[in-house]
Amino acid sequence: APGHREYSKTMIRSILGADAQYGLVLVPGPEEAQLIRQEEENSGIPRLDEITREHLILMSSQDAPLIVALSKTDRTNEQDMELVMNVLRKSLKDIGRIPVVVREEDEIPPVLREIRNGVIVPIFLTSALDTSSLNLLTQFLKEIPLDTTRFSPTDPAKAYVDKVYRGIKGTNVVVTGTVNSGVFKKGQAVAIGPDTNNSFQEGRLFSIEMFKKRIGSVKSGDLFGFDIKDVDRHEVRRGQLVTDPEVDSKGSRTFEANIVVTRHPTRISVGYSPVMQCHTIQQTVVLRKIYDSDYLSVGDFARVQLEFLSSAEAISVGNKIVLREANTRAIGTIVEALD
Repeated sequence: APGHREYSKTMIRSILGADAQYGLVLVPGPEEAQLIRQEEENSGIPRLDEITREHLILMSSQDAPLIVALSKTDRTNEQDMELVMNVLRKSLKDIGRIPVVVREEDEIPPVLREIRNGVIVPIFLTSALDTSSLNLLTQFLKEIPLDTTRFSPTDPAKAYVDKVYRGIKGTNVVVTGTVNSGVFKKGQAVAIGPDTNNSFQEGRLFSIEMFKKRIGSVKSGDLFGFDIKDVDRHEVRRGQLVTDPEVDSKGSRTFEANIVVTRHPTRISVGYSPVMQCHTIQQTVVLRKIYDSDYLSVGDFARVQLEFLSSAEAISVGNKIVLREANTRAIGTIVEALD
């Protein structure tokens, strides 16, 4: 996911849409030290820059174990290194994580045993001029444990549309994204929706591509390109669900979620209209109810009722959501899809 401020919307969609098992946050040492000092001048508090903090919050909201790579250590002087490490350790502890610096090969096995619990965060000190530091990180990534139970081929096939291409010669409509569960095979029947009428169109996977190669199938976690035939291509859009026709799929216009406010200059009250992102869904929602409170401020937890402004979306209980304007304002989990 891109890290620059102007790409924050793309960054959020990349994190939510990828359904990743791990997150690696890259922190450049010299630049981060400078940004920490700027933050201290502006707020009186030495802390990581706004975008890095947002990366950490978003990844922790996905319940995915974190890894941190502190880069450019050859260009980071001792004073800056101490500053960055102290602030980084505090930031990780503030979100309930335990930082562990990995400097030697024999320190990798205990970290590998514990990382799936989502508590410890290994920190690797890397430099492009020091191959041993990069080799240590590479070895760790090669040996990192994966949750194979997430890739059952018997699960219903599901994938959210990220991008839509309607003008490719010889195709009807091509959609790309990441498979969330199950297996998609060339030629199989699929349903895609919800459309503007809250219905799912039935079509057929004419072809499947991965990295510009035609293949016969894709499984959970794979990136894909589908050419879908027999559907109205003008009704296909980003955020829709592609699934087996046998799956009882429907869109919901109203839903409830448990959220925590991570950033907002004032109070949030009923009528607030941020953009909600979930998987690749990206649509304005309206805050209809706040249970047990009249308003929300930074740090508040609450159950809320939200309504999509334009049309229903294919959401499910347990989906992670982000509410944002220019930046992330709240994160949470869907607890009930109403209608």
